[in-house]
Amino acid sequence: MTHILKFYKNTKNNTNQFLICLEGVWIASMILAFWHISPPIRDQYVFLLLFAIPIYTLRYIIHRRFFTHTPLDILFLIFAIVTIYNFNNAPLARADYWVIVCRPFLGIFIVWYFVEHVRHYQHMRYLIVVTIILASVIGLVALLASQWTISSKSDDFRFILDILPRLDHKAVLPDMQLSFNPNEIAGALAYCCPFLLAIGLGSFRTQTSATSRCEFVINWLERWGALIGFTIAFTALFLGQSRFALAGTFIGLFIVIITILPTWKFRTIGIGIWSLIVFIEILLVLNILPLNLAQSSESNTSEPTVGLNQRDESSFTNRFALWDRAIQMTMDYPTTGAGMSVYRAMVTREDYIIASYANRGARPPHAHNALLQMGADLGVIGWALFIGWYGVVAGMAIYTIQNGNLKFTIMTITVTASILGYMGYGIGDTITLWDRFAFIHWWYIGLMTATYISAKRITNNKLSNV
Repeated sequence: MTHILKFYKNTKNNTNQFLICLEGVWIASMILAFWHISPPIRDQYVFLLLFAIPIYTLRYIIHRRFFTHTPLDILFLIFAIVTIYNFNNAPLARADYWVIVCRPFLGIFIVWYFVEHVRHYQHMRYLIVVTIILASVIGLVALLASQWTISSKSDDFRFILDILPRLDHKAVLPDMQLSFNPNEIAGALAYCCPFLLAIGLGSFRTQTSATSRCEFVINWLERWGALIGFTIAFTALFLGQSRFALAGTFIGLFIVIITILPTWKFRTIGIGIWSLIVFIEILLVLNILPLNLAQSSESNTSEPTVGLNQRDESSFTNRFALWDRAIQMTMDYPTTGAGMSVYRAMVTREDYIIASYANRGARPPHAHNALLQMGADLGVIGWALFIGWYGVVAGMAIYTIQNGNLKFTIMTITVTASILGYMGYGIGDTITLWDRFAFIHWWYIGLMTATYISAKRITNNKLSNV
């Protein structure tokens, strides 16, 4: 009988190991597939969502659960119902429901996968390592594939930008459009920079000696890999000069410095370096530093250049108009908003035209504010969902800090600083739920949820370690 039970337990563990790996491959495949634009390419991969049926069914057979329940589940259900209602009743609905919602549904699956991952492995180190690699790659791609010539804010650094190697997005994965507006990818970098610095600094307090080659590699990535990745990602963010992303990132980095560095001696040094960089940024914003406004050879040299303070003033003026139209859409259609991912189309209508864009034949892609964009997309319920998601995330962070050990506390601070970095960016810009970078939202929410679930289960003596 003992042999039979042992065989059953080993078989169950092996099956669950296979399921966790299979689910990870499925998530990674959807991230890559849903990165593509639609139409026509992304439409062809929407079927990948259907793999949730066999994966969750197999988990039910093994564990008698489809997924581990989290405090966010009720909001996920409400969101799914709201999107169906929105698709059928919004004034300007997109053509295909599944093509629009595939990215946010992918995000929900990411959250559930992270929780199942930590339940199986009983630690978060693999998720941390994958996040370090992902954040570092985003930083590197931002450095090599951003469209620096479209923004005069980066002209101060032309002497650096002109010597950077360039990633030819037409030769490397051309269907994935690996070319970015610096403001667009800045939203992802606002998440990545605080995370990488926090993991790198936190490793000096939490790492233990490696007992195998695998642990040695993981230790190296958590410390030096994270710090190298931070250097790359922050350099790309600083060169791009997205004001709101930098403001949010500075807040996140300050939190990391004062909470994760172990002594006031190190904190004072960290705050000094942070203050110097913030001071340089202030001088750039105020147009006090000597400017190098010489345009790139790719720029239109017939147009006069303007100082950064003039450009920022114009940018802020435009944002007030963008915010106003988003509020107007929400008030005009409180139960649905304008429709999912239709802001660009709505501002061409007479009631919502923004003269500064219309006069030059441009259409802003979104409302340039995370909360207001949710209202424009989904109506008043969109505002409620946004506040609800991050309210629950804040509650999970507070619980974990109060009940977790040092590793949990550092991880919670790390993710909180990352989310606050994005929140700063989200005041004046946004990565919408339907955007190609949208999975980043859910990635960090998933990390927070996994940390919370782990801390709660350890508190209840259901797990032995992190």
